[in-house]
Amino acid sequence: MQKAELPLLQKRKDQSHKGDYGYALLIGGSRGMAGAIALAGKACLRSGVGVARVACPEIVIATVAGLDPCYVSVPLPCDRQTGRVSFEKARRELEPEAEALLPERRPLQSDLSRAADERADCQRDQRIPA
Repeated sequence: MQKAELPLLQKRKDQSHKGDYGYALLIGGSRGMAGAIALAGKACLRSGVGVARVACPEIVIATVAGLDPCYVSVPLPCDRQTGRVSFEKARRELEPEAEALLPERRPLQSDLSRAADERADCQRDQRIPA
């Protein structure tokens, strides 16, 4: 079996800015499961994105932020007992983030509404627990 070569990132220009290399907003994590979103943030930066923002429940923000200081950690308000993030609170928190990243395009509200509708359909069909 031959070893496949991975493509290399292009060399960055001397007078460039991190904003020249794109933005990413990652949303995830929960109590006891902060590692995956932290690793995703790190992978995002290692793949060449200029600015990565990692949004996760506020109860795990210290863990996620401590795993890699190179991405921006965005705390999402959550229930202190369960660690669950309220969809509406998260949307209010993240809309300014998304609009700052993509001022010419405002897809977040419709994308979040579509995601909420799909989740409601799944719950109604009892495919995922409420």
